[in-house]
Amino acid sequence: ATTDLNTLLEPLMEARDKRRDAVQLEEALAARPARVEDALEALRRGRLPADFVARDASGRAVTALLAAARAGRADIVEALVALGARPDGPPLPVVADRRPSSPDRRLERQRSGGSGSGKEVSDAPPPPSEDGVPTVEETPLLGATRADRHDAAAALLRAGADPTLGDARGAKETPLLCCARRGSAEIARALLRALAGRAAAAADDARRLKLLCHVDRRFGLHPETALEAAAVAGHAAVVVALCAGAECKGENGQVHVCRADATLRNPSGRTAMHLACDRGRATVVAPLAAAGADPDALDPDGLAPLSM
Repeated sequence: ATTDLNTLLEPLMEARDKRRDAVQLEEALAARPARVEDALEALRRGRLPADFVARDASGRAVTALLAAARAGRADIVEALVALGARPDGPPLPVVADRRPSSPDRRLERQRSGGSGSGKEVSDAPPPPSEDGVPTVEETPLLGATRADRHDAAAALLRAGADPTLGDARGAKETPLLCCARRGSAEIARALLRALAGRAAAAADDARRLKLLCHVDRRFGLHPETALEAAAVAGHAAVVVALCAGAECKGENGQVHVCRADATLRNPSGRTAMHLACDRGRATVVAPLAAAGADPDALDPDGLAPLSM
């Protein structure tokens, strides 16, 4: 479906002005257009809120903010947020997390000494809401990242979008992992700055640790860290960005740094350099070594990266 994003601003202004008309708004919501074009027409009449959920031509749920993010329209992203659209979009459905607790939480155990625990991840599709509204399966930030739209992603982060939220099918992909796989170094740097900033502002140590560890957590259908994904794909610029990281000073003057650990091993006992060399990604060896990866480190089979 074609979405005329240029016509969204004026109708949404009208929608905001008329939101006091409860009867008119309820009538519009009861109609629940099934396509984006119908939803936009309702917006043009000034009868729908900025977070209205409709379906695109493929049948997937979408909001105006998600459509604007995918199209890279930072100006419309900012306008929609100003009109009341939530930066993270409608709440994603609660899903179970079945990622293996041991390898996935190894880093947090190393840093905090705790055992870590989590929910189990389910592959079941997102359930519809109780009132039948279509379920949006990705945040606007993830949509912008998947489309490699840096300006839109930056606008969402400035508006307070959560950089740790994955898709609605059980955290199979997060914005940072998406950047690593696609080679989006600029968005990766913006995400790291956002993570460091949130860590600096965190109210407790547990939350701060979780944010700083996010860069080294494993996500995806075949769980991997962002650094491992970038190394396997041979995206040297992303490897440099992840290893350089970002920092932010908290109110107490403490500097909080969010960067990838180049020495971390995966559940199979291999580092990101092992994975890169195994796939012939020579361009990422130097930046990994500069970040502290040991070219002589042996994997469980007794192999060093450069001998693979």
